[in-house]
Amino acid sequence: MFFRSLLILIVCLGGVMNACVAKPVISAEVHVSGVITYTLIRPDAGALDRSPRKGQAGTAPPPGFPLVVILHGTGGWKKSVTPLTDPAVQAFLDPRVRSAEPAFIFVPRAPVSSKWVDVSAWGNYSIADIPESPAMREAWSALCKITRTENIDPRRIYLVGSSMGGHGVWDLLLRHPEGPAGEGWTGAVVISGGGDPSLADRAARVPVFAFCNSRDTIVPASASLEMRDAMIAAGGRIELRVRSGLEWNFSHHLHSFAKVGGPELALRLLRSRPSR
Repeated sequence: MFFRSLLILIVCLGGVMNACVAKPVISAEVHVSGVITYTLIRPDAGALDRSPRKGQAGTAPPPGFPLVVILHGTGGWKKSVTPLTDPAVQAFLDPRVRSAEPAFIFVPRAPVSSKWVDVSAWGNYSIADIPESPAMREAWSALCKITRTENIDPRRIYLVGSSMGGHGVWDLLLRHPEGPAGEGWTGAVVISGGGDPSLADRAARVPVFAFCNSRDTIVPASASLEMRDAMIAAGGRIELRVRSGLEWNFSHHLHSFAKVGGPELALRLLRSRPSR
């Protein structure tokens, strides 16, 4: 069953609530769908007002807005972590990004101990041996519905994930290469994630920005290196940056996106396009 509640949240980017004056109002709709909850953040009101409506006289069909899917790591299970405090979400809510590339942001949340990919150990795996997890199945279903019902450009759907979420990004790219709107995926950021190297050709046309740490004790760097090699062998488009440093692991789940690029990476992703 699908339930919906609407929350209008004041997001104070980089400050406490009582210190924020005339900050943007962020419209965030919180939903429950099966075993997951998810948050849908809309473009700001000004961007929505400037967009032509379907059936509006004298206008061409609206292209719609991009959609960014952000999958959390296991740190996202914590009650203290909300979609609006996730550093990846904050990067896409940065005023520079919201102004230059207004987008919908879809942030599903898996129940505690539920994974986007049901692997026994973090790293690469075979999709043929690992069925789609219940949490991912619900997220995929909700994502497909959103692309049908919202003013979204079907050719601009992006994926972002770190750790468990990085596994989820590869899983969506390779298990559902058609994308939720039947136009494929537009671009992806994968931070310390594993996938199925044998199916890399399914994502060959999608630009992937990947990051890992050579000293990562949670998700081995070998997973990212193998996925990079498989993508290159398939003629794919992937940039992998390998970092080294113990400090990475202490913030492995929650702060990875801020460390690897923040708003600048968000803009780069939103301006990327797949090969045709």
